[in-house]
Amino acid sequence: PQEELEGLIVHCEHLLETGNYFWPPERAEATRLTMRSVLTKPGWTADEVRTMRGMIRTMGDVRRKRVQKTD
Repeated sequence: PQEELEGLIVHCEHLLETGNYFWPPERAEATRLTMRSVLTKPGWTADEVRTMRGMIRTMGDVRRKRVQKTD
């Protein structure tokens, strides 16, 4: 469903922003559009979207654990 896919995109952008992925700033919008283009290709099933979100959630959890270890 489109709303789940939009949630996936927002989730990706949030994690990528916190990791300073969108650099340099003048390329940020183009990079976001490319990511959106890849993620909005037709044919994703609800299971595929949920799998991607689970993968991204896990990457975020790993990142948080690394940050906590360095504190």
